[in-house]
Amino acid sequence: MTAPKRTPPPTTPAEPSPMAVIGAILAQGAIRLLDRQKREAQLANRTEESVHAGVLTTKDNTHE
Repeated sequence: MTAPKRTPPPTTPAEPSPMAVIGAILAQGAIRLLDRQKREAQLANRTEESVHAGVLTTKDNTHE
């Protein structure tokens, strides 16, 4: 005869290690920093484009 199959007792989820928590916090900070830098660069490009959009040059006034 075979023994009846026993189901293992339910396990509680393991707590993340302190290093994993610190790593997750640092990763979130790095992502926010990169996002902020990207937004600032896009804003600078848009501002620069809007400043240069209204400037028209002709061959007569290239010496200015």
